[in-house]
Amino acid sequence: PYNAFSVLRAKFDPWLAAQAEEAGAMVMPGFTVDDLVVENDRVFGVKAGGDELLADVVIVAEGTRSQLLKQAGLREDYDPKDVSIGIKEVIQLPEQTISDRFQCLTAGEGAAYTLVGHTAGAEGGGFIYTNRDTLSVGVVAKIDSVYRTKRQPHEILDEFKSHPFVARLIHGGEVVEYSAQTVHRGGFHLIPQLYGDGYVVAGSAARLLLNNVMTLRGMDVAVASASAAAKAIMDAKAKGDYSAAGLASYEEYFKESSVYQDMQTFKDAYPLLENKRLFHQYPDMICSIMEDMFSVNTRPGKKGYRALRDRMKEYDCLLYT
Repeated sequence: PYNAFSVLRAKFDPWLAAQAEEAGAMVMPGFTVDDLVVENDRVFGVKAGGDELLADVVIVAEGTRSQLLKQAGLREDYDPKDVSIGIKEVIQLPEQTISDRFQCLTAGEGAAYTLVGHTAGAEGGGFIYTNRDTLSVGVVAKIDSVYRTKRQPHEILDEFKSHPFVARLIHGGEVVEYSAQTVHRGGFHLIPQLYGDGYVVAGSAARLLLNNVMTLRGMDVAVASASAAAKAIMDAKAKGDYSAAGLASYEEYFKESSVYQDMQTFKDAYPLLENKRLFHQYPDMICSIMEDMFSVNTRPGKKGYRALRDRMKEYDCLLYT
């Protein structure tokens, strides 16, 4: 009955860690991995807190920055145009207030909005997800675009929240959590080598994100890549071969997943997102057309085609002169 679910990572991650422990894993949340143990281009483990933890296979899942891979010389540096920054607030409101404002009529029902524009001139968009008694509200914008605006990320979020549509939904709420993180813009062409001698790369560390213009999908892509990586590691264990050749089935398993096929389907969305008019001129033009058609004033109103034609001419002049 649902097309999506929303989860709060602050609650979801500890629950997921508990499932891993129950299955026999050892969770060590108090340690930061400082480096990979590499000999002759093969990964043998990690360095953390001055100690070395050795393993047959290291699963690198450190998020977008993936500094460990860079330090070990296993990946090239990123291009700023391929990375965005996301800023999010969790805003607390009474459960009934959320249900009323978002017209959620049954228990457990929620709503998710994705929006474009009103991001202080940066190329990006915003999102609003309902939780039980909180809202997740944020923006995602290209890092190079944010730099050009000379605005701080939190200022872009504040401007987004000031829009009348958003302000009505969050009115009276209390900010209980603030977070920010980098995300890849998503693109079929950005997928790197997913495995090597003694290691595999999953989730955002492997630049795996699906961007179909309307939504960004990261968590389900990360889960699918982790599942494929786990199957490949089981294959490698059965053969006793943890080299790149022994882990190569990871790529095959991932290509069989629905998320990989979705990434392939929407591979041409990436160049579309380079069209700056998508974030400014087009939304403004659409609003102007609606105003031409539905405003009540002393001049005769325009039919839809006439309003569209006139505004297209106007915005073409703005774009090309």
